[in-house]
Amino acid sequence: MRNIILIVILVNLLILPGCKNLQQKKANSEETTIIKGVVNKDGDFTERKAKAGELPKQYLSGLNDEVSFEAGKPFELVISDFDPDFYDVRYTFDDNSKTGSFKVVNKEENDVIILKNKCERINVGPGKLPEIKIDQAAPKEQVIITPRYNKECEFLGYEIRFGSTTRGCKDGKYLKPLSDCRSEKKTVRRNKEYWQQVLFGD
Repeated sequence: MRNIILIVILVNLLILPGCKNLQQKKANSEETTIIKGVVNKDGDFTERKAKAGELPKQYLSGLNDEVSFEAGKPFELVISDFDPDFYDVRYTFDDNSKTGSFKVVNKEENDVIILKNKCERINVGPGKLPEIKIDQAAPKEQVIITPRYNKECEFLGYEIRFGSTTRGCKDGKYLKPLSDCRSEKKTVRRNKEYWQQVLFGD
């Protein structure tokens, strides 16, 4: 049986079909967030200072846009001014191929995550936990969900991991912040650092 482990609470995987419709706010392409950095072989991000044009540049400017990158290779990511109430930018890292990707989704109309690869990790933003499905061809692994907080105890969303440490997968890095922030939890600030915080945390 495949289980989902929600840190502190153990729940069963429940897949409920649904159809939701919500008026979208359009992204303002004139206002952007620029993230420059590199991720290591564990999928952890390090910010990197660079002059214009020094790093390969990729854009997220519309719904369902998706870009990918390889661990160890610096990149510049340009994100349009999406409204976090309607949109999420999700970060997925595959431990097997050492590749990562970013994708723009509508929180209500496309709020489904399909897990395919062992040791896959996905960071989702604040809001309702997305519906989680497991691909029929995927291996039998646990699904572990951990609320994510930064060092200021701002809630960043959830980390979803497909595979436990006993099965050779990397442990989540958000257990200590979860414990430290048990008595003090804040809403993440919507400033120019919002998307970098939601995607990668501290």
